[in-house]
Amino acid sequence: MVLNPVTAPQLVSINALAKHFSAGASLAAKSLKYVRLSEAIHDEQLGPERIAAVFRLSACKTAKADCAFVLLAGSNSRYRGSPANWSGEPERALCGTLVGGDFALVNDQATKFVAKHWLAISSLAHGTEDKLRLRLTPQYLTDCRQ
Repeated sequence: MVLNPVTAPQLVSINALAKHFSAGASLAAKSLKYVRLSEAIHDEQLGPERIAAVFRLSACKTAKADCAFVLLAGSNSRYRGSPANWSGEPERALCGTLVGGDFALVNDQATKFVAKHWLAISSLAHGTEDKLRLRLTPQYLTDCRQ
């Protein structure tokens, strides 16, 4: 019997994936002016279900679309942090119920947001955000918030 050497897969900790999710979700929430929620997402490392629970308490007309945007930004950040270890669940299911047929539109905006702010997201996930003085400007299309 001959053993063939196999390259070991790159292992990524669950904590690293969670940090990328919370960094992306936190910056997305901040861009939508949910400043306190942004801080809570980052400080408490809130996951998708807990973020959705907070948005369920909101009386804002755009809460569902905003929640979907924040969750999808977090999911896309986790993907960019480690594509091989990414799964779109539970964000896909949560967002599908929140925005229904507008899922593709909100996901597209979240993907663009993450691409534009990847340096800040990565820095926040790795704890080096103080070295960067990046100011976020809302780039979220108003048609997603209707």
